Amino acid sequence: MKRICIIDMGSVLHATKFSMGKGKLSHNDKPTFVIYGFLLKLQFLLTKIRPDLLVFAIDSPNSKRKKIFAAYKEKRHKNKTEEQNELDKLAYPQFDEIKNYVIPKLGYSNVFSEDGLEADDIIGSICKTYTNSEIVVVSNDGDLYQLLTDKIVMFDPRVNQYFGIEDFIKKYKMQPPDWKKVKVYGGCTTDEVPGIRVDLDGNGKTTVIGKDAAIKYVSEGNLSDKKLKALNSEKGKKQIQRNKSLVILPFRGTPTYEVSSLSGSKTGLKEVAQKYGFKSILGDLNNWNRILRLM
Repeated sequence: MKRICIIDMGSVLHATKFSMGKGKLSHNDKPTFVIYGFLLKLQFLLTKIRPDLLVFAIDSPNSKRKKIFAAYKEKRHKNKTEEQNELDKLAYPQFDEIKNYVIPKLGYSNVFSEDGLEADDIIGSICKTYTNSEIVVVSNDGDLYQLLTDKIVMFDPRVNQYFGIEDFIKKYKMQPPDWKKVKVYGGCTTDEVPGIRVDLDGNGKTTVIGKDAAIKYVSEGNLSDKKLKALNSEKGKKQIQRNKSLVILPFRGTPTYEVSSLSGSKTGLKEVAQKYGFKSILGDLNNWNRILRLM
């Protein structure tokens, strides 16, 4: 059975941003700490997971979900501290360098991005296509819990730990496919998708179903009469349909992907290391090429 490792690039790059420390590594007066940290993380993942196939899933800068719900992820980058904004200014240009230069230069073939779609959609599509493979999804995005099976497991790049179907059932007392209902009813705070909220009496007082209530309802069937009435109201039903289109993976219209063999270019790694002044990589190229499967 083939093992596929799918890297959620956004999740991994943000984990690397925080783990490497601001401004600790630079070359020619340009910060390179995220780029170097990403290469270290990639080396670690391939050693730890030992996949037969490797996929990089990248978010599109545009969002089809915003056409359904304009406030989708609207405030995600707002309300940050000055220190957080400073770190982002150093890190985000490196994110672009990794996506636009480093990964293409390394020569890996399974690099997928789709206009208007998210890495989650690409991951969901591959998981639903390659049902006879073992799949390790490198991400800490809880939206992906709905994809877990006895063959699909997540690997959190922040803490370097697996999270599988048994961990999910133990924590949430439900099966992974039920997680879609939790997201539909309770919303998703990180993506700014609101839970079901209805003014039942027309007095401006809104009945809201949040994540905790949704988990309890899906896992135990318990929900207050008022919140159940909100769910079954006409406004509630419309919000349910809206949320389904936002949170269920993959987004409708997501294409299928053909995943090819894991291999890349060893000359590419050398060029990357030379460009960014990574002397430790240049001094151990043969070992790096072997681990990264570069030929």
